[in-house]
Amino acid sequence: MKKNALCAGRHLKSRSNQIMLIMKMSALFLFAAIFVASANDSFSQVGKVTIHLEDAKLSKIFDEIEEQTSYSLFYKKDVVDDERVISISVKEQKVDDVLAQLLAGENVSYRVVDRNIVIVPAYLNDDLSQQQAIKVQGKVTDETGGPVPGVSVLVEGTMNGTVTNMDGNYILENVPENATLQFSFVGMKQQNINVNGRTTIDVEMEQETIGLDEVVAIGYGVMRKSDMTGATSRLTEDEMNKSVATSPTEMMQGRVPGVNISQNNGEPGAGMSVRVRGTNSIRSGQEPLYVVDGVPLDNADLTPEGATPAGIDQASNKNPISFLNPDDIESIDILKDASATAIYGARGANGVVLITTKKGIKGEGTISYNGYYGVSQVREKMDVLSASQFRQYTKEDGTKLLDLGGSTDWQDQIFQSAKTQNHNFSYGGGTENLMYRASIGYLDQEGIITTTGMEKING
Repeated sequence: MKKNALCAGRHLKSRSNQIMLIMKMSALFLFAAIFVASANDSFSQVGKVTIHLEDAKLSKIFDEIEEQTSYSLFYKKDVVDDERVISISVKEQKVDDVLAQLLAGENVSYRVVDRNIVIVPAYLNDDLSQQQAIKVQGKVTDETGGPVPGVSVLVEGTMNGTVTNMDGNYILENVPENATLQFSFVGMKQQNINVNGRTTIDVEMEQETIGLDEVVAIGYGVMRKSDMTGATSRLTEDEMNKSVATSPTEMMQGRVPGVNISQNNGEPGAGMSVRVRGTNSIRSGQEPLYVVDGVPLDNADLTPEGATPAGIDQASNKNPISFLNPDDIESIDILKDASATAIYGARGANGVVLITTKKGIKGEGTISYNGYYGVSQVREKMDVLSASQFRQYTKEDGTKLLDLGGSTDWQDQIFQSAKTQNHNFSYGGGTENLMYRASIGYLDQEGIITTTGMEKING
């Protein structure tokens, strides 16, 4: 039997032995935190081994120990480096002495569990062995004071646990004095309680208000993401703030599968084309429908007379949601299939982008600031001849050129180091009956071409 069930490339003699070994390995490492404190560390019945190996890997030496004894060794590769090369020569020596020699200087400890030798980090053994095991009992109730049966009570980091009975009572043996108990039940928030030497711990469970999974806006309201049958994507505030963005569309770019976003040109503030699952029409508009806090933004209202009704204002080169401040957005949900048309009709044929802005939070009013400053430059200029080089070339080539003595590098005249600054202030709070939030943002973005740039104020 091989000792390191976690190492890749280790082959077992038969399929049945492999399955049994994997099951035993999983159980041993899950229960190791419990067993190390009370396991028998005597090797009196392990026997003795004889090993003579030069420059052998530690894994090979472990193989020899297993072949000469009835014990199996278990460990994780991040705990024991079994690729380490060692020379060893012992004759009729006890296994504990051999292991002490092999693991000398390593921050590990080993214990006998059943017919197996488990190697674990030293801190795990030290922490548990120094603590006195006690019996903890108590009662679990809900917010109304009623008992909650079936609550899982577990010693954190171990498989030592129990469940509450019909009266909400539990008893848990062999609990380290400084352990942490985890109380969990479906539909209720998990509670982590430090024992701190107490033998009686009563817990009041709270209802899980949001649910068991992420919720997604679907037009009529919200529902659990796991219950969705349509194709949707969701961007949260943390995901959107991983890069600097000057518009909500830039916040989505490259982060939503099935949504292609491209910028019409490189000018600051240039409009961006959004295609949900490709091009769907030849003559009609291709842009999705944008809904901000439940209010649809009709493209006809945003597009000036004479412009195409595709959601992109060709005259001003802006996107319908370019007026929004990215710092004010809490989440973005994209409906990408027929569920969009079921809710919004023909307007949702190209998909729907649902934008939820930030709201006030219950509590005292707080002021928040978010800003950044950056510099943009041309990555690489075109490699062209200088004025003197060009004159020399024309002389050698015989080209007649009217030379007025100019030597201007027009790339230096056109390009610049563009500065960008963005500042956002917000103030918000709320009470039981009223939530409020106000914000103002300022963006000044220069283009790398001297005549381009964008300045925007949001309120």
